[in-house]
Amino acid sequence: MNDRMKTLLQLLLILTCCIVVVLATQQTPAIAQEQADSPKQQRDRFEDEEEGEEEEDEDWDEEEDWEEGEEDWAWEMEEAMFDLELMTRHLDIYQGLMEVVQGMAEVTNDATATALMALVTAEDLAYEVDEMAGFLESELKEVESPAVRRAIRLKLVELYTEMDQPDIAKEHLSILIRGNH
Repeated sequence: MNDRMKTLLQLLLILTCCIVVVLATQQTPAIAQEQADSPKQQRDRFEDEEEGEEEEDEDWDEEEDWEEGEEDWAWEMEEAMFDLELMTRHLDIYQGLMEVVQGMAEVTNDATATALMALVTAEDLAYEVDEMAGFLESELKEVESPAVRRAIRLKLVELYTEMDQPDIAKEHLSILIRGNH
């Protein structure tokens, strides 16, 4: 099973647990009321329920009371949906962070990928195009990896073109085309 599938299964398990917790907390007040009642109150409630089966419950006869009950139920449902939405967003954020960490781990475990990431970052640090070209020319002499050398040359082609120095850009293109490192 790949890592992505494991992560999705973990998220599904967490989401399921959250739903169970939400459902359990919504049932808790009724259970707590039943446990708080004395045996006499429980017996009275049981007798009332038996009578209610034979006759209609007077509390719900009036339309106004029924609508209040519906509003309470709707409000509780809306509150539960909000909680679920919030948990889903938290899980999405967590999943995004996990993807960033996994991507960073992949980059740092591969020397070429790390060098290419450093090349992209170096662009942000250079204030002037000619400064960046000089930096990359000096690094090109020290780099041994053919893939990294090619990436540096591609960047140098871009920089020399931007600096309006097509001859130097063509030299680097020529080396890339011929496969010379």
